Amino acid sequence: MRDRTAGVFVRLRSVAAVVAVTVLAAAAAVRPGAAEPHDVPLYHFKAESYRGFLIYASVGGGPLVPFLFDTGSPAMFSTYGGWWPGYSTLIDERGEDTIEFASGTVYHYDPVTTPVSVGTRGGRVVATAAAASIGRITNIDGQSPRRSFRVWAKNVAAGQPALSVDGTYGNFGAALHGDASFGTVMTQFPLKKGLKRGFVVQSGGRDAKVGRLTIGLTEEMIASFRLRLPMAPTGERLPGIGTADGPPGYLKAQVANTVVRLARGGRHWSGVIPTVFDTGGGDGTWAYGSSVPRDTFVKADSNEARTGTAFDLRYAGTSILSYRSGNTPARDILGFIPASADDLRINPGILMFYTYDVMFDLDDGFIGLRPAAKLGR
Repeated sequence: MRDRTAGVFVRLRSVAAVVAVTVLAAAAAVRPGAAEPHDVPLYHFKAESYRGFLIYASVGGGPLVPFLFDTGSPAMFSTYGGWWPGYSTLIDERGEDTIEFASGTVYHYDPVTTPVSVGTRGGRVVATAAAASIGRITNIDGQSPRRSFRVWAKNVAAGQPALSVDGTYGNFGAALHGDASFGTVMTQFPLKKGLKRGFVVQSGGRDAKVGRLTIGLTEEMIASFRLRLPMAPTGERLPGIGTADGPPGYLKAQVANTVVRLARGGRHWSGVIPTVFDTGGGDGTWAYGSSVPRDTFVKADSNEARTGTAFDLRYAGTSILSYRSGNTPARDILGFIPASADDLRINPGILMFYTYDVMFDLDDGFIGLRPAAKLGR
């Protein structure tokens, strides 16, 4: 989910590698004859100083088009028009449901069951969910359904994606806080026997152009992630395939007991703040609803951290991210957003995925981290 706020920036201090990257790469290999996961490209992009990943997906059997791949959003939300067969003409009614992103953007939508495929920018389908429940966006923010539909159609007619703000056709949510009737499409792609439910996000590093999303987990892959963080369950089930039960659901801030430590000018502060692992979180690390002493660590009349604030995110005594705040996008942006206690969370955004390969093991209930490996062409 886009925790996107103008301002502050983050310099990453190196973190200790748990296992050598070469060993990890070998451990992640699939044995000959074993069931193979689905490998889907993730394309790096930058829009309005906002970094993220694009995944190419189709709705209703239409063409593969770019969506924001977002592990902070609970479901897939798509604009509609000629790229969605069966929904190519205006439906002039505002959706009954809404979702508001951290950026302030609001989608009005209706749940719709439709086939969803993912694949390559060149048009090759890799995996298909035959009957996924997704949000058909009727309008955005204060626009009328008619106005939004006309803007999308105009953009596409001009050879551009429907949404000009980020060059997409919507949001491909891969967060885990939905329920059995409306949740991520990630749990609805068929897997071969022998694979466990879950997925791995690999950026290939901050300088890569193409990363990889692996859907389905082998035992070898799971074993290669030595640093493991238990996820906090919601008590709900995510969507399954057909009549089968889906895997357990987990909170929006997936890891509950992470600790934030701050230091500046001889002053120190620490607090337990849940962490959300969010590919759509943008260029900075943003803490929401924390009790950080603002006079010590936050600039006056701003949500930005004071320059040079030492930041350390830890789990069970192990440092996960550590740096001194500065002004470099996706390296050392740090900020603190006042919010209610119910919204307490810290979102390191895309930096977490530049730093680590991140595994979401849904059946076993943990996030796995290993140093981000460069990917072959």
